[in-house]
Amino acid sequence: MTPRRPLLLVIDGDPTRLMLLADRLRGDGYEVTAAATRDRVIESLETDPPDVAILGPSIMGGEEALVATWVRERVTAPILQLRDHLPTERLRRELRDRMLVDRVLTTPFRHDELLDAIEELLLARTEGPTAFTDELALDREAGTAHLGNRVVHLSPLETALVAALLREPGVAVSTARLIAEVWPDDRTPDPASMWILVWRVRQKIEADPKRPTILVSVPGAGYRLDVRVPEGERERGDGDRDEGEAGNEGETGEGAGHDGPDESDEDAASAG
Repeated sequence: MTPRRPLLLVIDGDPTRLMLLADRLRGDGYEVTAAATRDRVIESLETDPPDVAILGPSIMGGEEALVATWVRERVTAPILQLRDHLPTERLRRELRDRMLVDRVLTTPFRHDELLDAIEELLLARTEGPTAFTDELALDREAGTAHLGNRVVHLSPLETALVAALLREPGVAVSTARLIAEVWPDDRTPDPASMWILVWRVRQKIEADPKRPTILVSVPGAGYRLDVRVPEGERERGDGDRDEGEAGNEGETGEGAGHDGPDESDEDAASAG
């Protein structure tokens, strides 16, 4: 069986530039979807999620952060940004603080440098554990997590976070989606609240919270729970989900796309 070729989503506001780049990447052996409008970007993300999203250099006027947020809120694919110019300090700070892009190439760059960047992002996406040694079962009513032979007591918010991650163990879940699922509809927390909540859970389940191996951060993607689920537990957990805790998975306001870095957890700790 022929292995599936990596799928790239190339986004650019200049149709000519977009098609030239897309055609060249197809010639390099990639599957490529080209998108020049918001509707086409959203449709591509939702119907055929890419392995890497590439923001072309013609996305100008501060729209880079907006377009990157569309990607972040819908898929876990890494984002490569191509630039014709150096960003303003304000934009650089926004992209950095919200971790909206994973790699930036500024012209002039060679085509082989572009290919190297794509391959590095693809490799980082596929790396990671394939088998987990820790087994976790969650009792939502009791607010307890059974981790191996340990019983860990969780607050309601901590329980909701673990439950949201436990639906897809080993898969990164975006911060925007976690915020929508964990917090009640009448409250929209900022990303710092998520850092603090993650830090609190790590204090309870990790052997070394500063070097987490169970609840891990995935740069540019969100958070992932690296555990095995006892047979039947995931299905039972989904059925017990309270409607009030589910929330909507749509847009959650400014800062919702921020996937916080590990080092921020220590800052959050001091705040808590």
